[in-house]
Amino acid sequence: MSEPIQIRMGGYGPPTTTCSRGLKIMGERLEREFGKAVDVKYIWNILDFGYKAGDLL
Repeated sequence: MSEPIQIRMGGYGPPTTTCSRGLKIMGERLEREFGKAVDVKYIWNILDFGYKAGDLL
């Protein structure tokens, strides 16, 4: 079996923001559709890691 496709989703706010909740909905749908073929991880606030908001692009 091949390794899962790694998907990283990021935002610039806490998990309770509209953007973060939307990311979670998309990630859950990907996991439902593709199961173990995908590995979805979330980085709620890239600013916490020293990135700029523009780095999301």
